[in-house]
Amino acid sequence: MNTWGQVERRFRARLKVYRTRRKLSQEELASQAGLSRQYVQELEAGTSRSPSLQVLCALASVLEVEVGDLVSLRVGNRD
Repeated sequence: MNTWGQVERRFRARLKVYRTRRKLSQEELASQAGLSRQYVQELEAGTSRSPSLQVLCALASVLEVEVGDLVSLRVGNRD
């Protein structure tokens, strides 16, 4: 069973991986998702509060992934 801390760590790592795969800077991702660059930086660093569902949806949309891909909610997903 995942603890919230594990989900947050996976989210931070995946956010950066998906962002770099799309060849986006933090500033570009933030702009396209309607967020500040500082907030995206804090999300990746783990120094920000947990993102809202609205923020997760905005990030997933820009990154062209499902919200579940960012937060590891898929059954059998072990990374």
